[in-house]
Amino acid sequence: LFMRETIEFTAGKDRLRACSKGSKSKDARVRLKAAKFLPLNKAKKLMKDSRSSVRSAVIKRIGIDNCASSLLDDNNFWIRYKSLEAAELSKDEAKEQLDHYIGQIKEDDSLSWYSSWILLALLKKLSDEELLYYLDMYKVTGARLGDYIKNRLLYAGINIEGEVIDE
Repeated sequence: LFMRETIEFTAGKDRLRACSKGSKSKDARVRLKAAKFLPLNKAKKLMKDSRSSVRSAVIKRIGIDNCASSLLDDNNFWIRYKSLEAAELSKDEAKEQLDHYIGQIKEDDSLSWYSSWILLALLKKLSDEELLYYLDMYKVTGARLGDYIKNRLLYAGINIEGEVIDE
């Protein structure tokens, strides 16, 4: 705690030295405080920290768009969701990730709240025509994601049966 308070109440080069030492500390509170003040090139080393609060502090400073591709397999669901949302995935990569998560849900027979957000982020990456292949998500995920697909297809002018609605 003394190191954390030292980081808080010092300034300039003394704070940077304390942050550099604090980034190697065993205490997550000290690493979190250090992540908020370290220069970005040193703070990036904390992206692999075991605590999600430390990783989140670094992500806020760097910006999720700048590090999204390295966080696609993060342990924290919220970080993974935000990285999937911000990552520039190709349609094939998005389909592969989507099939992977659907397979996990089928194995576990449960859909957590965060998993549904991850699936939604991946569905947003697909084109309207590709969404037709995922109409059966009602069976896996329930009404929420199935309704998203149906509403998006309806807005695009594609009927559920596949006929194009005249405008």
